[in-house]
Amino acid sequence: MISLLHIAIILSSLALSLSQSQDFAYCQAPGVVQSQNTDGLSLNYVQILVRHGDRTPTAVMPSHEVEWNCTLNYLNSFSNDEESYVKKLHRLYRKSYMPGRNQLLGNCGLGQLTDKGLQQHFKLGAQFRDLYVDQLGFLPDDFNASLIWIRSTDVPRTVMSAMANFYGMYPPEKRFDGGIDILDINTMDGGYEDMFPNPPICPRLQQLYDEQANYTNWIDQQQSFSNVSDVMIDVFNITAQDGVYPFEPIWDNLGARVCHNLSLPEGVDLEIMHSLWAATAFQQKIRWTQPLESGILGSGLLLQELYGRIMSKINGTEPYLMRFYSGHDSTVGPLMALLGYFDGWPPYASHVEIELWSDSSNNYFVQFKYNGKVVKISGCSSVMCEISEFQQMAEARIPYNFEEQCQVVN
Repeated sequence: MISLLHIAIILSSLALSLSQSQDFAYCQAPGVVQSQNTDGLSLNYVQILVRHGDRTPTAVMPSHEVEWNCTLNYLNSFSNDEESYVKKLHRLYRKSYMPGRNQLLGNCGLGQLTDKGLQQHFKLGAQFRDLYVDQLGFLPDDFNASLIWIRSTDVPRTVMSAMANFYGMYPPEKRFDGGIDILDINTMDGGYEDMFPNPPICPRLQQLYDEQANYTNWIDQQQSFSNVSDVMIDVFNITAQDGVYPFEPIWDNLGARVCHNLSLPEGVDLEIMHSLWAATAFQQKIRWTQPLESGILGSGLLLQELYGRIMSKINGTEPYLMRFYSGHDSTVGPLMALLGYFDGWPPYASHVEIELWSDSSNNYFVQFKYNGKVVKISGCSSVMCEISEFQQMAEARIPYNFEEQCQVVN
Protein backbone atom coordinates (compact mmCIF):
# COMPACT_ATOMS: atom_id res chain seq x y z
CA MET A 1 0.00 0.00 0.00
CA ILE A 2 1.12 3.55 -0.68
CA SER A 3 0.11 6.21 1.87
CA LEU A 4 -0.17 9.88 0.93
CA LEU A 5 0.25 12.60 3.57
CA HIS A 6 0.15 15.69 1.37
CA ILE A 7 -3.44 16.64 2.18
CA ALA A 8 -3.10 15.61 5.82
CA ILE A 9 -0.06 17.82 6.39
CA ILE A 10 -1.54 20.82 4.58
CA LEU A 11 -4.73 20.60 6.65
CA SER A 12 -2.88 19.89 9.87
CA SER A 13 -2.24 23.20 11.69
CA LEU A 14 -2.17 23.63 15.44
CA ALA A 15 -0.67 25.59 18.29
CA LEU A 16 2.14 23.55 19.81
CA SER A 17 2.33 25.65 22.99
CA LEU A 18 -0.21 24.50 25.54
CA SER A 19 -0.30 25.95 29.05
CA GLN A 20 0.39 22.65 30.82
CA SER A 21 2.76 21.23 28.24
CA GLN A 22 5.09 24.24 28.43
CA ASP A 23 6.29 22.87 31.75
CA PHE A 24 6.86 19.40 30.40
CA ALA A 25 9.95 18.44 28.42
CA TYR A 26 8.29 15.09 27.66
CA CYS A 27 5.91 16.72 25.19
CA GLN A 28 8.58 17.72 22.66
CA ALA A 29 12.20 16.66 22.26
CA PRO A 30 14.76 19.39 21.47
CA GLY A 31 15.76 19.84 17.84
CA VAL A 32 18.83 18.98 15.78
CA VAL A 33 22.27 20.46 16.49
CA GLN A 34 25.50 20.63 14.54
CA SER A 35 28.26 18.12 15.17
CA GLN A 36 31.31 19.00 17.24
CA ASN A 37 35.08 18.74 16.67
CA THR A 38 34.71 18.15 12.92
CA ASP A 39 37.50 20.43 11.64
CA GLY A 40 39.50 18.58 9.00
CA LEU A 41 37.03 15.68 8.94
CA SER A 42 34.58 14.46 6.31
CA LEU A 43 31.14 13.02 7.00
CA ASN A 44 30.79 9.52 5.53
CA TYR A 45 27.60 8.03 6.90
CA VAL A 46 24.57 8.81 9.08
CA GLN A 47 22.10 6.59 10.90
CA ILE A 48 19.06 8.22 12.53
CA LEU A 49 16.69 6.66 15.06
CA VAL A 50 13.55 8.48 16.10
CA ARG A 51 10.62 8.03 18.42
CA HIS A 52 7.22 8.65 16.87
CA GLY A 53 5.54 11.98 17.50
CA ASP A 54 2.81 12.96 19.93
CA ARG A 55 0.04 10.36 20.22
CA THR A 56 -3.05 9.45 22.16
CA PRO A 57 -2.61 7.17 25.19
CA THR A 58 -2.00 3.45 24.77
CA ALA A 59 -3.49 2.78 28.21
CA VAL A 60 -6.94 3.73 29.51
CA MET A 61 -8.29 4.58 32.95
CA PRO A 62 -12.05 3.96 32.76
CA SER A 63 -12.93 5.76 35.97
CA HIS A 64 -10.79 8.81 35.16
CA GLU A 65 -11.06 9.10 31.38
CA VAL A 66 -11.29 12.22 29.22
CA GLU A 67 -12.47 12.68 25.66
CA TRP A 68 -10.01 12.58 22.77
CA ASN A 69 -10.87 14.06 19.40
CA CYS A 70 -8.60 13.39 16.44
CA THR A 71 -8.58 15.17 13.09
CA LEU A 72 -5.56 13.40 11.60
CA ASN A 73 -6.69 10.61 9.29
CA TYR A 74 -4.84 8.04 7.26
CA LEU A 75 -5.35 8.35 3.49
CA ASN A 76 -4.13 5.43 1.43
CA SER A 77 -4.67 3.26 -1.58
CA PHE A 78 -3.57 -0.12 -2.85
CA SER A 79 -0.78 -0.40 -5.39
CA ASN A 80 1.63 -2.71 -7.12
CA ASP A 81 5.22 -1.89 -7.97
CA GLU A 82 4.43 0.22 -11.01
CA GLU A 83 4.29 4.01 -10.65
CA SER A 84 1.95 4.25 -13.65
CA TYR A 85 -0.53 2.03 -11.81
CA VAL A 86 -0.59 4.47 -8.89
CA LYS A 87 -1.29 7.41 -11.19
CA LYS A 88 -4.35 5.70 -12.65
CA LEU A 89 -6.09 5.04 -9.33
CA HIS A 90 -7.51 8.55 -8.72
CA ARG A 91 -8.90 7.41 -5.37
CA LEU A 92 -7.81 7.43 -1.74
CA TYR A 93 -9.47 5.75 1.23
CA ARG A 94 -9.71 7.39 4.65
CA LYS A 95 -9.35 5.36 7.83
CA SER A 96 -11.63 6.77 10.55
CA TYR A 97 -12.31 5.57 14.09
CA MET A 98 -16.03 5.33 14.84
CA PRO A 99 -17.09 7.40 17.87
CA GLY A 100 -18.23 5.30 20.79
CA ARG A 101 -16.60 2.14 19.48
CA ASN A 102 -13.13 2.67 20.93
CA GLN A 103 -11.52 2.25 24.32
CA LEU A 104 -10.79 5.99 24.52
CA LEU A 105 -13.69 8.39 24.76
CA GLY A 106 -14.10 10.32 21.51
CA ASN A 107 -13.06 9.37 17.99
CA CYS A 108 -9.41 8.36 18.51
CA GLY A 109 -7.81 4.95 18.60
CA LEU A 110 -5.29 3.85 21.21
CA GLY A 111 -1.82 5.15 20.44
CA GLN A 112 -2.96 7.14 17.41
CA LEU A 113 -0.57 9.75 16.02
CA THR A 114 -2.02 13.23 16.46
CA ASP A 115 -1.81 16.37 14.33
CA LYS A 116 0.76 17.61 16.80
CA GLY A 117 2.84 14.46 16.40
CA LEU A 118 2.72 14.76 12.62
CA GLN A 119 3.90 18.36 12.77
CA GLN A 120 6.72 17.42 15.16
CA HIS A 121 8.20 15.05 12.61
CA PHE A 122 7.52 17.34 9.69
CA LYS A 123 9.60 20.00 11.47
CA LEU A 124 12.24 17.50 12.59
CA GLY A 125 12.66 16.32 9.01
CA ALA A 126 13.10 19.93 7.90
CA GLN A 127 15.86 20.31 10.49
CA PHE A 128 17.59 17.18 9.20
CA ARG A 129 17.40 18.67 5.72
CA ASP A 130 18.87 21.95 6.89
CA LEU A 131 21.84 20.15 8.44
CA TYR A 132 22.58 17.26 6.09
CA VAL A 133 21.46 18.77 2.77
CA ASP A 134 21.80 22.54 3.03
CA GLN A 135 24.67 23.04 5.48
CA LEU A 136 26.85 19.97 5.02
CA GLY A 137 25.89 19.08 1.45
CA PHE A 138 26.06 15.45 2.50
CA LEU A 139 22.69 14.29 1.16
CA PRO A 140 21.40 15.15 -2.32
CA ASP A 141 18.93 17.97 -2.85
CA ASP A 142 16.33 15.53 -4.24
CA PHE A 143 15.44 12.21 -2.65
CA ASN A 144 17.45 9.31 -4.03
CA ALA A 145 16.26 5.83 -3.00
CA SER A 146 19.67 4.36 -3.80
CA LEU A 147 21.26 6.54 -1.11
CA ILE A 148 18.65 6.60 1.68
CA TRP A 149 16.99 3.59 3.35
CA ILE A 150 13.99 3.80 5.67
CA ARG A 151 12.78 1.34 8.29
CA SER A 152 9.86 1.43 10.74
CA THR A 153 8.15 -0.87 13.17
CA ASP A 154 4.86 -2.10 11.70
CA VAL A 155 2.77 0.32 13.77
CA PRO A 156 0.72 3.13 12.18
CA ARG A 157 2.14 5.92 14.36
CA THR A 158 5.76 5.03 13.55
CA VAL A 159 5.06 4.56 9.84
CA MET A 160 3.26 7.92 9.67
CA SER A 161 6.05 9.60 11.66
CA ALA A 162 8.56 8.34 9.11
CA MET A 163 6.37 9.67 6.30
CA ALA A 164 6.10 13.08 7.95
CA ASN A 165 9.83 13.19 8.63
CA PHE A 166 10.68 12.63 4.99
CA TYR A 167 7.96 15.02 3.92
CA GLY A 168 9.93 17.62 5.87
CA MET A 169 13.32 16.40 4.67
CA TYR A 170 12.26 16.08 1.03
CA PRO A 171 9.10 18.16 0.47
CA PRO A 172 7.21 17.49 -2.79
CA GLU A 173 7.75 21.05 -4.02
CA LYS A 174 11.41 20.12 -4.51
CA ARG A 175 10.31 17.90 -7.38
CA PHE A 176 9.80 19.54 -10.79
CA ASP A 177 9.09 16.66 -13.15
CA GLY A 178 5.47 16.16 -12.07
CA GLY A 179 6.05 12.55 -11.06
CA ILE A 180 5.09 10.65 -7.93
CA ASP A 181 7.67 9.86 -5.28
CA ILE A 182 7.35 6.34 -3.90
CA LEU A 183 9.44 5.86 -0.77
CA ASP A 184 9.77 2.33 0.55
CA ILE A 185 9.39 1.98 4.32
CA ASN A 186 10.86 -1.36 5.31
CA THR A 187 9.20 -3.21 8.17
CA MET A 188 8.74 -6.71 9.57
CA ASP A 189 6.39 -8.88 11.60
CA GLY A 190 6.38 -8.23 15.32
CA GLY A 191 7.62 -11.77 15.91
CA TYR A 192 10.95 -10.73 14.39
CA GLU A 193 11.13 -7.11 15.54
CA ASP A 194 14.35 -6.10 17.28
CA MET A 195 13.96 -2.33 17.31
CA PHE A 196 12.80 -2.63 20.93
CA PRO A 197 13.26 -5.20 23.74
CA ASN A 198 11.00 -8.05 22.67
CA PRO A 199 10.56 -10.74 25.37
CA PRO A 200 8.42 -12.99 23.10
CA ILE A 201 11.49 -13.61 20.94
CA CYS A 202 13.78 -13.90 23.98
CA PRO A 203 12.35 -15.80 27.00
CA ARG A 204 15.48 -15.10 29.05
CA LEU A 205 14.75 -11.37 28.79
CA GLN A 206 11.34 -11.83 30.43
CA GLN A 207 12.99 -13.92 33.14
CA LEU A 208 15.41 -11.08 33.85
CA TYR A 209 12.53 -8.60 34.05
CA ASP A 210 10.72 -10.82 36.53
CA GLU A 211 13.82 -10.93 38.75
CA GLN A 212 14.44 -7.18 38.81
CA ALA A 213 11.75 -6.42 41.39
CA ASN A 214 13.97 -8.09 43.99
CA TYR A 215 16.91 -5.73 43.44
CA THR A 216 17.74 -3.73 46.56
CA ASN A 217 18.21 -0.47 44.65
CA TRP A 218 14.82 -0.96 42.97
CA ILE A 219 13.06 -1.31 46.33
CA ASP A 220 15.04 1.50 47.97
CA GLN A 221 14.54 3.93 45.12
CA GLN A 222 10.82 3.30 44.92
CA GLN A 223 10.55 4.50 48.51
CA SER A 224 11.76 7.92 47.32
CA PHE A 225 8.65 8.12 45.15
CA SER A 226 6.32 7.86 48.12
CA ASN A 227 4.21 10.81 46.95
CA VAL A 228 3.51 8.96 43.68
CA SER A 229 2.85 5.72 45.51
CA ASP A 230 0.28 7.51 47.70
CA VAL A 231 -1.48 8.78 44.59
CA MET A 232 -1.51 5.30 43.10
CA ILE A 233 -3.39 4.09 46.16
CA ASP A 234 -5.59 7.09 46.92
CA VAL A 235 -6.56 8.16 43.39
CA PHE A 236 -6.33 5.00 41.31
CA ASN A 237 -6.83 2.32 43.98
CA ILE A 238 -3.72 0.50 42.77
CA THR A 239 -1.40 -1.25 45.19
CA ALA A 240 2.10 -2.57 44.65
CA GLN A 241 2.60 -6.12 43.50
CA ASP A 242 5.78 -7.68 44.91
CA GLY A 243 6.85 -4.19 45.92
CA VAL A 244 6.44 -2.72 42.44
CA TYR A 245 3.89 -0.11 41.38
CA PRO A 246 2.82 -0.13 37.70
CA PHE A 247 3.78 3.49 37.10
CA GLU A 248 4.15 3.19 33.33
CA PRO A 249 0.51 2.76 32.19
CA ILE A 250 -0.61 5.58 34.50
CA TRP A 251 2.15 7.81 33.18
CA ASP A 252 1.32 6.87 29.59
CA ASN A 253 -2.24 8.10 29.94
CA LEU A 254 -1.62 11.18 32.06
CA GLY A 255 1.50 12.29 30.18
CA ALA A 256 -0.46 12.33 26.94
CA ARG A 257 -3.13 14.45 28.65
CA VAL A 258 -0.61 17.02 29.87
CA CYS A 259 0.72 17.42 26.34
CA HIS A 260 -2.80 18.28 25.17
CA ASN A 261 -3.79 20.43 28.14
CA LEU A 262 -6.51 17.97 29.11
CA SER A 263 -7.71 17.65 32.68
CA LEU A 264 -5.93 15.45 35.22
CA PRO A 265 -7.75 13.38 37.86
CA GLU A 266 -8.45 15.13 41.14
CA GLY A 267 -5.44 14.71 43.39
CA VAL A 268 -2.91 14.78 40.52
CA ASP A 269 -1.04 18.01 39.76
CA LEU A 270 2.07 18.90 37.74
CA GLU A 271 4.34 18.25 40.72
CA ILE A 272 2.99 14.71 40.93
CA MET A 273 3.37 14.39 37.17
CA HIS A 274 7.06 15.28 37.33
CA SER A 275 7.55 12.69 40.08
CA LEU A 276 5.57 10.11 38.11
CA TRP A 277 7.74 10.74 35.05
CA ALA A 278 10.89 10.27 37.15
CA ALA A 279 9.52 7.11 38.77
CA THR A 280 8.59 5.61 35.41
CA ALA A 281 11.99 6.51 33.95
CA PHE A 282 13.73 4.91 36.92
CA GLN A 283 11.81 1.66 36.52
CA GLN A 284 12.60 1.51 32.83
CA LYS A 285 16.29 2.32 33.33
CA ILE A 286 16.53 -0.61 35.73
CA ARG A 287 14.68 -2.80 33.24
CA TRP A 288 16.95 -1.79 30.37
CA THR A 289 20.32 -1.85 32.16
CA GLN A 290 20.43 -4.13 35.21
CA PRO A 291 22.08 -6.45 34.73
CA LEU A 292 23.96 -5.59 31.53
CA GLU A 293 22.62 -8.88 30.16
CA SER A 294 19.18 -7.26 30.12
CA GLY A 295 20.41 -4.48 27.84
CA ILE A 296 22.32 -6.88 25.60
CA LEU A 297 19.31 -9.12 25.04
CA GLY A 298 16.93 -6.17 24.77
CA SER A 299 18.80 -3.86 22.38
CA GLY A 300 21.91 -5.79 21.42
CA LEU A 301 20.52 -6.92 18.06
CA LEU A 302 19.70 -3.33 17.12
CA LEU A 303 23.18 -2.21 18.18
CA GLN A 304 24.60 -5.09 16.15
CA GLU A 305 22.82 -3.82 13.05
CA LEU A 306 23.91 -0.22 13.58
CA TYR A 307 27.49 -1.26 14.31
CA GLY A 308 27.57 -3.64 11.36
CA ARG A 309 26.40 -0.92 8.98
CA ILE A 310 29.18 1.39 10.17
CA MET A 311 31.83 -1.25 9.65
CA SER A 312 30.37 -2.07 6.23
CA LYS A 313 30.65 1.61 5.29
CA ILE A 314 34.27 1.65 6.34
CA ASN A 315 34.88 -1.54 4.34
CA GLY A 316 33.17 -0.09 1.27
CA THR A 317 30.19 -2.48 1.14
CA GLU A 318 27.43 -0.20 2.48
CA PRO A 319 25.72 1.52 -0.49
CA TYR A 320 23.62 4.03 1.47
CA LEU A 321 24.54 7.44 2.84
CA MET A 322 21.75 7.36 5.42
CA ARG A 323 19.63 4.75 7.18
CA PHE A 324 16.58 5.99 9.04
CA TYR A 325 14.74 4.03 11.77
CA SER A 326 11.31 5.04 13.07
CA GLY A 327 10.45 3.45 16.39
CA HIS A 328 9.31 4.08 19.93
CA ASP A 329 10.49 5.34 23.31
CA SER A 330 11.40 1.68 23.83
CA THR A 331 13.67 1.96 20.77
CA VAL A 332 15.53 5.12 21.70
CA GLY A 333 15.65 4.73 25.51
CA PRO A 334 17.06 1.19 25.76
CA LEU A 335 19.63 1.80 23.05
CA MET A 336 20.96 4.94 24.72
CA ALA A 337 20.95 3.18 28.09
CA LEU A 338 22.95 0.31 26.59
CA LEU A 339 25.44 2.87 25.28
CA GLY A 340 25.81 4.26 28.80
CA TYR A 341 23.80 7.44 28.30
CA PHE A 342 20.35 7.78 29.84
CA ASP A 343 18.85 11.11 30.90
CA GLY A 344 15.24 10.11 31.44
CA TRP A 345 12.21 8.89 29.58
CA PRO A 346 12.53 9.80 25.86
CA PRO A 347 10.11 12.60 24.90
CA TYR A 348 7.92 12.55 21.82
CA ALA A 349 9.92 12.91 18.59
CA SER A 350 13.17 11.95 20.33
CA HIS A 351 16.01 11.37 17.91
CA VAL A 352 19.49 9.85 17.83
CA GLU A 353 22.00 10.68 15.12
CA ILE A 354 24.97 8.34 14.69
CA GLU A 355 27.56 9.89 12.38
CA LEU A 356 30.68 8.35 10.87
CA TRP A 357 33.49 10.79 10.14
CA SER A 358 37.00 10.34 8.73
CA ASP A 359 40.18 12.35 8.29
CA SER A 360 42.54 12.57 5.32
CA SER A 361 44.51 9.56 6.62
CA ASN A 362 41.40 7.34 6.67
CA ASN A 363 41.12 7.36 10.42
CA TYR A 364 37.46 6.95 11.40
CA PHE A 365 35.42 8.42 14.22
CA VAL A 366 31.84 8.00 15.44
CA GLN A 367 29.76 10.77 16.99
CA PHE A 368 26.42 10.37 18.78
CA LYS A 369 23.86 13.14 19.09
CA TYR A 370 20.75 12.76 21.21
CA ASN A 371 17.91 15.25 21.46
CA GLY A 372 19.89 18.36 20.69
CA LYS A 373 23.10 17.37 22.48
CA VAL A 374 26.37 15.85 21.34
CA VAL A 375 26.98 13.05 23.85
CA LYS A 376 29.93 10.94 24.93
CA ILE A 377 28.97 7.30 25.13
CA SER A 378 30.46 4.57 27.30
CA GLY A 379 33.98 3.53 26.39
CA CYS A 380 34.77 6.64 24.37
CA SER A 381 37.36 9.17 25.48
CA SER A 382 35.61 12.07 23.72
CA VAL A 383 32.46 12.93 21.78
CA MET A 384 34.40 12.18 18.60
CA CYS A 385 34.91 8.51 19.38
CA GLU A 386 37.80 6.72 17.71
CA ILE A 387 36.59 3.71 15.76
CA SER A 388 38.70 1.31 17.84
CA GLU A 389 37.02 2.55 21.03
CA PHE A 390 33.61 2.25 19.44
CA GLN A 391 34.35 -1.28 18.24
CA GLN A 392 35.44 -2.42 21.68
CA MET A 393 32.35 -0.94 23.32
CA ALA A 394 29.91 -2.28 20.73
CA GLU A 395 31.31 -5.79 20.57
CA ALA A 396 31.00 -6.08 24.37
CA ARG A 397 27.29 -5.26 24.10
CA ILE A 398 26.29 -7.40 21.12
CA PRO A 399 24.92 -10.93 21.70
CA TYR A 400 27.45 -13.58 20.73
CA ASN A 401 24.65 -16.11 20.13
CA PHE A 402 21.20 -14.57 20.56
CA GLU A 403 19.24 -17.82 20.32
CA GLU A 404 21.44 -19.55 22.86
CA GLN A 405 21.58 -16.58 25.24
CA CYS A 406 17.77 -16.24 25.16
CA GLN A 407 17.17 -19.65 26.70
CA VAL A 408 15.59 -19.56 30.16
CA VAL A 409 18.09 -20.24 32.95
CA ASN A 410 16.87 -22.85 35.46
